[in-house]
Amino acid sequence: MNRFVPASVVVNDEMEIVHLRGKTGAYLEPAAGHPTFSLSKMAREGLLVDLRAALSKAKKENIIVRKEGVHVQSNGHTREVNLEITPLQGGPGEHYYVIVFQDVPSAAARSRQEKKSAANARHGVSRENAQVKQELGRLREQFQSLIEEHETTTEEFKSANEEVLSANEELQSTNEELETAKEELQSSNEELTTLNEELQNRNVELTAVNNDLLTCWAM
Repeated sequence: MNRFVPASVVVNDEMEIVHLRGKTGAYLEPAAGHPTFSLSKMAREGLLVDLRAALSKAKKENIIVRKEGVHVQSNGHTREVNLEITPLQGGPGEHYYVIVFQDVPSAAARSRQEKKSAANARHGVSRENAQVKQELGRLREQFQSLIEEHETTTEEFKSANEEVLSANEELQSTNEELETAKEELQSSNEELTTLNEELQNRNVELTAVNNDLLTCWAM
């Protein structure tokens, strides 16, 4: 937390420090004499005026106040700092304020950062281009595979269609044969009916002849 979280302090209405977080040595230093946690006494040179003004505005308007470009003297060097003050509500009648210190990179550091960002951007673009090319190649392979699968499916469908047509022709031929057989069977039935009638007529005639013969024998 101390390494990665920005340096910050929490103060009360009397500007007494009640909590510290991160490395605050560049912005605060112990006052000479009796130990104290007064922010006014511990603030380094160049910080107090802007800090008081920002803290006063945060107290008065109860809003987050940001102050940029504050120059602070620290160990014989001047550094540029951004301040951000956030009001906090404590218990009844208690008010606290979180003061966050953020170093502003120097021009050289910004230049290095910009160059690094530009290099990272170029590297990122190059990497993205490589990924795009790789993805494009993969898509081409997939597309070619789909084309081949489509051609194979088309050939299979054509072959299946030919088989269906052949089966349909065979079925039609079978139906014609069945129709012919049905007609032949119907014709045979008609002939059998005619023969049956002839046989019945002959049976009637034979019965009559037989009756005549019996009559003659009886006389």
